Amino acid sequence: NAAGQSEFSAPSDLILASAVVSPPGPPFPSVKDITKSAVSLAWKVPDTDGGSKIKGYHVEMQEGDSEEWIKATKHDQRSCEFVVPDLPQGKKYNFRVMALNAAGQGEPGYIAEPVIIQEKQEMPEISLNVSVKEKIVVKAGGVINIPLYVTGRPSPTVSWEKDNKELPEEARVGEAGGSRDLVIRNCTREHSGKYTVIAKNDAGEKRLDIEVLVQDVPGVCGGPINPSNVTRDTIGFSWSPPEDDGGCTITNYVLEKRESSRRSWTRVSMTVTRTSAVVQGLIEGESYMFRVSAENILGVGPGIETMIPITARDPVSEPGRTEELRVTDVTRSTVSLAWKPPKSDGGLPISEYLVEKRLVGQERQWVRVTKELINESRYTVTGLFESNEYEFRVAAENSIGIGAKCLPSKQVKAEDPVLVPGPAVNPQVKSISKNTVTVTWQKPRHDGGAPVLGYIVETQKAGSEAWKIWCTQETQKTTSYTVPDLTENYEYRIRVTAVNKAGLSEPAFVKGTSTIIKDVLEEPEIDLDGFMLSTVTYRVGQTVKLTARIKGRPEPEVEWFKDGQGVDFNKYNVQRTAIGTELIRKESERTDSGVYTLKAKNTAGEKSVKINVNVLDKPGMCRNLKTILVRAGTDLILRASMAGRPVPVAVWKLGDVDLFKVARSSIKTTEDETRLTISNATRADCGHYVVTATNKTGSDSASAQVNVLDKPAACVGPLKIISLNKDRCTVAWEPPADNGGCEITNYTLEKCETSRMVWSVVTASVTACAYPVPRLLEGNEYIFRVKAENKMGLGPAIESSPVVAKSPYDKPGAPSAPEITKIGNGTATIAWKAPDKDGGRDIFGYYVEKREKKGVRWSPCNTKSIMDRRLNVLGLSIGYDYQFRVAAENEMGVGEPSEPSKMVTIKEPTEVPGPPSNPKNIEIKAGSTLRLLADVKGRPKPTVKWTKLGATLSRRADVDVTDLKTTLVVPETNRDDSGKYTLTASNAKGSKSANINVKPAEAPKITLPKELKVRSGQKLVVEAEISGKPHPVTYWMRKGVELEESEKLVDIKTSDWDTTLLIPNCNRDDSGKYILNVENTSGVKSTTVIVRVQDTPGPPGPIIIKEVTLETVSIAWESPINDGGSTITSYVIEKRESTRKAWATVTAQCSRTSWTINKLETGKSYYFRVMAENEYGIGIPFETPEPVKI
Repeated sequence: NAAGQSEFSAPSDLILASAVVSPPGPPFPSVKDITKSAVSLAWKVPDTDGGSKIKGYHVEMQEGDSEEWIKATKHDQRSCEFVVPDLPQGKKYNFRVMALNAAGQGEPGYIAEPVIIQEKQEMPEISLNVSVKEKIVVKAGGVINIPLYVTGRPSPTVSWEKDNKELPEEARVGEAGGSRDLVIRNCTREHSGKYTVIAKNDAGEKRLDIEVLVQDVPGVCGGPINPSNVTRDTIGFSWSPPEDDGGCTITNYVLEKRESSRRSWTRVSMTVTRTSAVVQGLIEGESYMFRVSAENILGVGPGIETMIPITARDPVSEPGRTEELRVTDVTRSTVSLAWKPPKSDGGLPISEYLVEKRLVGQERQWVRVTKELINESRYTVTGLFESNEYEFRVAAENSIGIGAKCLPSKQVKAEDPVLVPGPAVNPQVKSISKNTVTVTWQKPRHDGGAPVLGYIVETQKAGSEAWKIWCTQETQKTTSYTVPDLTENYEYRIRVTAVNKAGLSEPAFVKGTSTIIKDVLEEPEIDLDGFMLSTVTYRVGQTVKLTARIKGRPEPEVEWFKDGQGVDFNKYNVQRTAIGTELIRKESERTDSGVYTLKAKNTAGEKSVKINVNVLDKPGMCRNLKTILVRAGTDLILRASMAGRPVPVAVWKLGDVDLFKVARSSIKTTEDETRLTISNATRADCGHYVVTATNKTGSDSASAQVNVLDKPAACVGPLKIISLNKDRCTVAWEPPADNGGCEITNYTLEKCETSRMVWSVVTASVTACAYPVPRLLEGNEYIFRVKAENKMGLGPAIESSPVVAKSPYDKPGAPSAPEITKIGNGTATIAWKAPDKDGGRDIFGYYVEKREKKGVRWSPCNTKSIMDRRLNVLGLSIGYDYQFRVAAENEMGVGEPSEPSKMVTIKEPTEVPGPPSNPKNIEIKAGSTLRLLADVKGRPKPTVKWTKLGATLSRRADVDVTDLKTTLVVPETNRDDSGKYTLTASNAKGSKSANINVKPAEAPKITLPKELKVRSGQKLVVEAEISGKPHPVTYWMRKGVELEESEKLVDIKTSDWDTTLLIPNCNRDDSGKYILNVENTSGVKSTTVIVRVQDTPGPPGPIIIKEVTLETVSIAWESPINDGGSTITSYVIEKRESTRKAWATVTAQCSRTSWTINKLETGKSYYFRVMAENEYGIGIPFETPEPVKI
């Protein structure tokens, strides 16, 4: 009121200010999970709570098609999920959920589809622990742990695999709920690989791969250790990297040595990065063992040793290959060779050379040309066949053996060499006219080995240098030529050149400096053939032909006279020829005998010659002849005049034979004559005839010698073949014992092929008792016959035995019967001796044949001939009996086979196992796979056992055995896998063992300064420490080129622990980058050192003339490429006149690379040069190459 405000009343009860409350909206249910007896439901809260907090939820269910809803929750469900239990499997239910608030129960929310009560299936799922990466890396000896979780419905079964195989026995799998952990303790390299976990249930299968790498020291290096370049103090080695690098890179190889008489090892080098090394500092003659081990970051693996001790000494071996084989001379039967000895004699003197040949174009083996000792580097091969082509090769031999054969020579044909012919002989002027000259010459003394094809005639006119060709070898075949169209009264030089297929001879010049062409008068000259200088004899009926060569200028007139009278041109034919004249008388008579005179006459004179001609005819009646000639087959009549009273009685005798008693003789005697007639005279009637006339008062005798002429008797045989070849032969005989009473004029030789039996004349004019028969057909059989002939005709023939035209050489004879020296499993080794006869040619191979005991045919054992007289025949059937035979082959073919060998049965042999051969020592990196290889033999097949240090191998080791080899494989090796492995081969006959050493390796390392500085002229020493296993190979490089010892680089020394590069007197050119490379089988390492040689600068760049004026020159240049290791401070510029040698300084304080030179004289030429200067002095000058004219 107006007085103020009163006190407040007492407060009322509390009243909540709220809107009107209604039931909540429907929830949003869904099925979370289904089992075979329960359903798990979950839902989202209603979109509206009706203005009141939701107190809980009710869940109801409805079976199948029933309309009744049954409450599933016994109490209000406060959470938004609920499991409906105890439901029958296979039934179908509907579910709904209602929310509750202060206003009551709200609208229901329904599951969209009925739910069938059955187990729900889910694919397995595998999840790795987050701590596991894509690849698990474990050191050998550690624990492999692979943690993972597996889910799925129904609960999956879990299994493991390693590399698609079962897990190792030592692997353990732990199970705890869904957790599945794989654990392997004390793991080795064998445990590396791909592990696969497999989860399976009714819904399917799930796989997961996990890579596991177990790292260890390397395995044994690949062996064997191969020595090379063994000298008195060094030995080179090479080996193969280990098959197992231990799971990490090989960093080095460790190389060790020991004397074979000691057991302790000494490291040669620990920094070898390549799989080769050279051990130095050895004692000559001492034997050493070596071993190599590979090394990685985990350590050094087991080593591999050399199989046998190696002695340090200079190598001795077969000689090297001969060089530059060349053909120096060739004939039709020989080839001369020359060559250079090999560069290396193998450490021993060369004792001889082996020379071989082979025919070109024929698949034949090489044949040794001689069994003689060839101790010179040249040889002439003989006995070659003309026109055949050959190749040759040569090998050197010392006491160790025969060296490599050189490359074959060029193909060469056996034929006489063809050279250019010699010059024509004695060219001369035969005649000269006013415009021609006739030149004659003789053939060259030698034709160069080929026929002369013709001649070239040339002239050179006085005052000219050109030669004119008048004829060539195609047109001029004779040795005379008339050069036409010459100029009268000019001088000419004339030359003649012979030509064959090889080319032109040296020209032959006509004697004298020159020939003047002019018409010359010459008296006639008559030239007769030599036989006409004495009496010329003809037989009646033959043609008389008298020829003469006539020359003279002008051409002479010719006349013929007989006995001082001109010849009768009706009887004689007289004609001019190209060279003279001839007289011909056909059907000559006895009256044509006489003296013929030939006259030649011209204005220069006259010349005549006489020719005596005697024409022989049959003789007339003989008078007072002591020897009477009678033709065989005619009657022999002898008459003798006689006188006496009373009439004498005549008695005729031939020797002691009274001819009155001979049936063919008749004697008629008159008062004054007695006549003896012998009918049909023969050669037996020859002899001394005596007629004796006797009466009472006494007796008188007269005699005559009678020769009965007949054809000659047969030649004295046999008819011999004194030489024989495939296309010719030489036949020889003896003259007949009876020549028929007159001289043998010639022989007629005939031949006949036995297949045709038709005789043909070889020759009818041979006078000697031998003749070479040409053009025979190889392989044909011939008979020859020969007849003697005199003026009475041909005598009877004698024949040869049949002969086959063939080479004088034969196929080889049969070798000895082969002997069986060894029988193997389906094999037999046979040997034999060479045949006694080689057919005249070298044997270059053998063929072997075999035959089963029940077989008939022989089958070949080798398709190509073999030189060795021993063969191992393969492919024989065990239990069968065999025979063998051998045939030899030479150039003429395959000879007769030998006698068969004794029958032999092929049995499977038994033998004690040989020591396992080829065991390869190795060095290997930890973590890599160890593979040991060895060859094994023995019968029956031996069993193989591997041990390490006498103990059985671990389960990681895998042993593989084939027929002849065995392999030990140890994966994921570690240092414990190094050591000595023993391989033992055993069978019923016994056992043998061999050892293999396995060693670790180490990558190379280098310690080297990054930069070195040294003054010019001092010694440059670059030292580096190196290490690695095996000992690394080292080499220095500069500018991309490997440095070698020389006069400049005096020494590059490398020991087991360091390497030194020494340049005793260095200069600016030695500046730059030097790269040291070290390498062994474990890796490669390179390090660079920069060397700066402090010296005066090098020459500046080329000087460029920029501008030239009347008295100045502007020049520019480039800075020196090499500044001498110090900054360029200035340039010195000098000049000199081109006519002087002294230089004058233009400036010594130029600080740039250009300058203008003043005060030059116009018209003079100058040289300029520039030198750079640094703190060490003035460097090398660069001079203009040409003078500059002002």
